[in-house]
Amino acid sequence: MWGHLRALLDALEPGDRATRFDPALDLARQLLLDSELPRREVVLISDMQRNGWRTMEAARLPGWIELTAADVSEPDHTNLSVSSLRLQYRFSAQGSRLTVTARVVNRGQRPSGEKRVTLTLDGRERAERVVEVEEGGFASVVFEDISIPAGEIRGTVSVDHDRLAGDDDFHFVIGAGRRLRVMLVEGPRRSGHGGLYVSRALSIGERPSYELTTVSASRADAAQLATTDLLITDSAANWVAGNADAIRAFVEGGGGLLVVLGEVGGTDRSGSAAELLPATGSEPREFDSESGAAFGEIDFSHPVFALFDTPRGGDLSTARFYRYHNVSEAWGGEVVARYEDGGAALLDRRMGAGRILVWTSTLDTYWNDLALQPVFLPLVHQMARHATDYRDYREYYTVGETYQIPLQGEQREATIRAAAPSGEVVEAAVSAGEAVLALDEPGFYELDGLPDAWTGPRTAAVNHDPVESDLIPMDPEELLLAARTTVEGVDAGFVEELGPEATEEHQSLWWYILLGLLLLLGSETLAANRRRPLEAGTAKGGTE
Repeated sequence: MWGHLRALLDALEPGDRATRFDPALDLARQLLLDSELPRREVVLISDMQRNGWRTMEAARLPGWIELTAADVSEPDHTNLSVSSLRLQYRFSAQGSRLTVTARVVNRGQRPSGEKRVTLTLDGRERAERVVEVEEGGFASVVFEDISIPAGEIRGTVSVDHDRLAGDDDFHFVIGAGRRLRVMLVEGPRRSGHGGLYVSRALSIGERPSYELTTVSASRADAAQLATTDLLITDSAANWVAGNADAIRAFVEGGGGLLVVLGEVGGTDRSGSAAELLPATGSEPREFDSESGAAFGEIDFSHPVFALFDTPRGGDLSTARFYRYHNVSEAWGGEVVARYEDGGAALLDRRMGAGRILVWTSTLDTYWNDLALQPVFLPLVHQMARHATDYRDYREYYTVGETYQIPLQGEQREATIRAAAPSGEVVEAAVSAGEAVLALDEPGFYELDGLPDAWTGPRTAAVNHDPVESDLIPMDPEELLLAARTTVEGVDAGFVEELGPEATEEHQSLWWYILLGLLLLLGSETLAANRRRPLEAGTAKGGTE
């Protein structure tokens, strides 16, 4: 048996997941409860990492299971690691720039000394910093304004390797899904504000960032849609109608269209224009009250408004509206918000792979005061995200997490695979309309077989759990005590886990002890009775 056990131990290798005592103790507990062997013992061989204990009740062992801890930790648990990153993007006509802020943590018992921290993009070292971190402290290392090419890029921030090298590299992926290219077409207006408020709202944002191009309807060229993710038209319904075929192709191909009817709403349309724009009345509808009207009905389950259904999401009821275009709901779009009089405020319509949103008032201060409310900025962002079906792709993951890829229609039959950092090819499981890939190794996973419509990263960057970088051990005696379960001094595990037969089996020992005591008592009594006559005779003879 010992040879078999040694062979198992020799075959074990350290894994990439974080230390967790609880699942191991729970499994041992279940195995020993089912065991019929007279001695039941658990031997825990570990470096006793304190972060490995989570105090799960299921992991506590009853007192009749012996628990022994073998501490293999080292006195010197110094470790320098890159624990997290912050990525900031800046997009402009001159190119894309990136600022990376890395957090380097010293979990050791002495200063780190000078260490190199490097930034690598697509295998090429782009910048270097030197850092010194005090014991138990951290330092922020900033790589500013790094130029990045278009497309998907793999990046790594590394600190000089120490004995625990796994957490010295922090991997990430950039370039996919981080920016929305917006074209704002403005029609003739009387207010003079133009798209000022929308432009300002879109200039603030990192997830995603917006690259905005503003052009008047008289100079707008539909050919620019080839490099556009979101088209916003403000009081430019006539321009939409005049370029209907090109805009329809843009939307059906996956583009987003936000139509702000504004001061020029348009009337009946025909052909492709009728699919892009709902018919409107010849004159806008006005509210009689000088105080205007509020939203009367909002679908808070809709993606545009779901944010505002949270405790701190903002109050949409404070906005007042004075004028809007009454649209024909026969257009086919879903009405997701209405004014107090029941008129449609926002309509949503899917067209091919793209989407159209129609806002029936203005997005400035001319027909309402929405632009002056705190909810204006997040509302504009939510409309932009939803119109483009934007998904906030993550730049990095942690070992043990999963990578989800939504599948639609025929894509549900797709087989998606990935080359893991070790070179092993793993296949994603399909569940509930998603392909789910388990990320079990640190490094870069290369995805293959993705749907044609997939716009996200084709690489997943995976890092060790930062909790694992803290090597401070737990006192073995403390762990042994924490892993026990008792209730008011009674061994709860023994009482609750053992059935009547098992309880009787453990109690049978007392019958043998009791029988032994009875035999001992009987022999003692017999010996005493045999001594009494002899003692009495001796006493009598002595008297005579």
